[in-house]
Amino acid sequence: MTSHGSWMRAEIAGPKKAVVINKTEVVTALLKRFRSPVLIIGSRSTEIELNGGKLISYLARIAEVWKIPVVTTNRSASLYFAEIRRHSFPIPVIEIANLLSDPGWKGISENGTPDLAIFSGLPYSMEWTLLSGLKHFAPHLKTLSLEYGYEPQADYSLPNLDMNKFHEILSFIGRGE
Repeated sequence: MTSHGSWMRAEIAGPKKAVVINKTEVVTALLKRFRSPVLIIGSRSTEIELNGGKLISYLARIAEVWKIPVVTTNRSASLYFAEIRRHSFPIPVIEIANLLSDPGWKGISENGTPDLAIFSGLPYSMEWTLLSGLKHFAPHLKTLSLEYGYEPQADYSLPNLDMNKFHEILSFIGRGE
C-alpha cells in the first residue's frame, strides 16, 4: 500500500491536504526544526503490534530520545508510561484539542506553547476530526500524523504503509538520527 490518497474512499479533505513524508529523514528534520513539540498518544497505541512490540513502546522511545512531552488520552497509555517510569500528562482527547487551538495556552512543558502536535494511536475517524478542527482553528500550530495510514487533515503525514515499513520508520525516528 503506497498510495498518497486517504485509505478511506469517501473522505474529502478539502483543498488543503497533508504534505506526504516519503523520507524518514524529513520527520527527524521536522523534530529538530520545532522548538516545542508535543506527542499525543491515543488508545490504539496499546493494541497495535509492530514486530513483536506495541506501538506505544516505539512512541515512548521517540519521546525519550527527542525529549518531547507526552499527552496520553486514555488510562492504559497512562499506565504504560507509569510502568516505565516516564512522565505523561493524561488529558482527554477533546480537551487537548481545545488547548492546542488556544494560542494563549502555555503548554505542558517549560518549552511553552506547542508549535508542533504529533498524533499517533488515535482511532482514525477521531484523529481525522481533531486534525480538521486544528487545521481550521489553530493556524499557529503545525500537525504531524505518525500513523501507517495517510492522514489528509494533518499538515504532514506518512503515506499509506504496510506494518513492516511503519516499524522501520518509527525505529529510525527512535534512534534520534
